[in-house]
Amino acid sequence: MKDIGPIVPIVTPCSRSGVVDAPGFRAVCQEMISAGCAGIFAGGSTGRGPWFDLEDRATACRLAADCIPEGGLLLGGCTALGLPGMLEAARVMADSGADVAVATAPVYFHYDQDEIETIFLKFADASPLPVMIYDIPEFTNMQFTNDLVLKLAAHGNIMGLKDSSANLPHFDKLLDVLGKR
Repeated sequence: MKDIGPIVPIVTPCSRSGVVDAPGFRAVCQEMISAGCAGIFAGGSTGRGPWFDLEDRATACRLAADCIPEGGLLLGGCTALGLPGMLEAARVMADSGADVAVATAPVYFHYDQDEIETIFLKFADASPLPVMIYDIPEFTNMQFTNDLVLKLAAHGNIMGLKDSSANLPHFDKLLDVLGKR
C-alpha cells in the first residue's frame, strides 16, 4: 500500500449570492497545501459539493487543480441522484483536473446492498478516473457493509474508501479483515 499522506476535504468559500469565491477558495487550498497536505478533496460534504451545480463544482475543481503541487492528489466529488449523474460528474471532474472520482451511494431512493454494488461496479467500469467510495450514512441513509466494501475493493478501478460513518467498531472490523489480506 502506498502512503499518500493527508488529503483534506476543503470548504468552499462563497459570495453572499452563493457563487464560488475564487480568490477565497484558492487561499484555502494554498493554506492546506502549505500546511503539508498531500492533496485536496473538492466537492465533498465539507465543501457543500452536492449543493452546487456541476458547473460550480467544475470551477472549484479547476481552482484546486491550480494549487496542487506535482505528485499531489485532487479528489473530485461526484455525488448524484443516480448512476448517470455520477458518471457525468466524473467526466466533468476529470476534465477539470481531478485525479480521483469520489462518490457516495446515490441519495433520495433507498437502495439495498446488491443495488449499490451494481451501481458502483458500473460506475467504476465507466469512470474516466479511479474511484473512491465515500461512505457517509448521515447523508445517504445507508452504510456500506464491510462485505460490500471488500467486494468493491477487488475492482481494478476502485482505489479506496473515505469512511465518514463515525462507526468505529464497523471500521475496526474492516481494518482487521483488510489486514489479513
